[in-house]
Amino acid sequence: MLLLATVHRDRPVLADAILLAGSDADGRGEDQAARLFREGWAPRIALVDRPFLWHMTTADPWERHLVALGVPPSKLLRLPVGDVTPWAEAGSLGRQMQARRWRKVIVVTSALASGRARYLQSRAWRQYGVAGVYCPFDPGADGSRHARIQARVYSILNWPVDLLWRK
Repeated sequence: MLLLATVHRDRPVLADAILLAGSDADGRGEDQAARLFREGWAPRIALVDRPFLWHMTTADPWERHLVALGVPPSKLLRLPVGDVTPWAEAGSLGRQMQARRWRKVIVVTSALASGRARYLQSRAWRQYGVAGVYCPFDPGADGSRHARIQARVYSILNWPVDLLWRK
């Protein structure tokens, strides 16, 4: 029951951008963002650009995959956030979206991270006048029991941390 409370899924609506905030090793986040883009829900895809490893960021592989899926490079935008806490990341994204005069974004992340993302982002983005609509992908769609358990454990363990460690 607790796991279901961590999943938040909205119907897509017209937005200023699709915000790709998370994916998996199979590229399901990019697939979902590209599908929403092709369906015309937003004119661009913004990539949360976090440090990853060896002078790479999360946006590097996501950008290549999205271009391979047919998204024009001119429709991709990186939002750098640095190596920060989830609250600081949400604040940084809110400031960048406000500077671009965005009012609504479609957030793509894993289903089991969607409730946590909504909790953090809705509180942080409110002051910037930005609203999120959550259209996650399912990380367990491949049927892998390991992937589903890993995603659930990650989601459950991070909720208390986010509730207690604010800024």
